[in-house]
Amino acid sequence: MPADDLLARCTFAEPGTPVVCALSGGPDSSALVALAVRAGLDVTAIHVHHGLRSSADDDAAAAQRIAAHLGVSFDRVHVDLDDGANLEARARQARRDALGPDALTGHTADDQAETVLLALLRGAGATGLAAMRPGPTHPILGLRRAETHALCDALGLHPAVDPTNADARFRRNRVRAALLPLAEAIAFSKANITEGLLMLPHSPSTSRVSSSRKGNTPSRASITSRPPEWASTRSGSA
Repeated sequence: MPADDLLARCTFAEPGTPVVCALSGGPDSSALVALAVRAGLDVTAIHVHHGLRSSADDDAAAAQRIAAHLGVSFDRVHVDLDDGANLEARARQARRDALGPDALTGHTADDQAETVLLALLRGAGATGLAAMRPGPTHPILGLRRAETHALCDALGLHPAVDPTNADARFRRNRVRAALLPLAEAIAFSKANITEGLLMLPHSPSTSRVSSSRKGNTPSRASITSRPPEWASTRSGSA
């Protein structure tokens, strides 16, 4: 899979821009670093080592090996976390603190779809459904997870496999393993359901939140009475 074809759907900064890329050692973050290099950025890859599982050292070693393979600077940051309540949220916050607000992350379109579903399950309103916005810090949000995996295979990167991705304690994993496949089966199309979820944060009802920040707050009825455009245009394929 040529990297240039994928770059056309990415939102990297201009060539030569110094950037920090989060590199877990997994396929998505490995593809992120590879594409950032291809885009001509000055990349420093940072691996955040939580030390929460027995494979943590192996993940760090994989990240360092991939960074060396791609010819980028590498740094490892250790954070101390105890297992227990709200582990996923605490680990996410620890990563953000270690990486800084401008770090590039390897979130894909599949991650975005999962994020929107999680927001719906929480009963989030339009603001909550806004999810992640494409831009320089989420440059591969337009790519599918299958594409990042295929790119790693093509480049011979051999990323690590995170066993916690199968841990049913984490709600995102249950959405990924159970809810999304069910939705895809109902929709008869993996592409349709994922594309629909990706369009939801940018639908008219969601985008009207921006006007509320200027003092023009729409009523709850006006937000919920009109379905997003993709719901009506794709209703025949459901």
